Amino acid sequence: MEKISGYDVVLTFSPIEEITGHVFEVFDYYLFLRDYFKVGMLFLGSISPDKLKIAFNSKYVEQFDDVKSDLIYFSVEEIKAGKNIFYFDKDTFVLLCDGNIQALECWKIHLLTKKLYGFLCFTDE
Repeated sequence: MEKISGYDVVLTFSPIEEITGHVFEVFDYYLFLRDYFKVGMLFLGSISPDKLKIAFNSKYVEQFDDVKSDLIYFSVEEIKAGKNIFYFDKDTFVLLCDGNIQALECWKIHLLTKKLYGFLCFTDE
């Protein structure tokens, strides 16, 4: 199990292999919420931190180096090797930005928290 602590809010989404709107959604929420809360960004999957940095710097005035301390990253290899259960402080609010709990189940990823919320992309999810 992987303990993620020290955050009021953790933003994440199900694993993906390329830069999509969900990546920017996490960045947008992070940049807004960090003025009010201690916010972490949990990235799971094939998008490397280098690709995340390029994506971030392509859109935002802030520099990636100013936010990378709040980036939590686990690669596909780590997830497959058993780093797939994440637990959070009891008051941490976890926001699944794609709302895709089914994809997390397919990857055997477990987010253990009392406060898990998600935004659905489609009405049939």
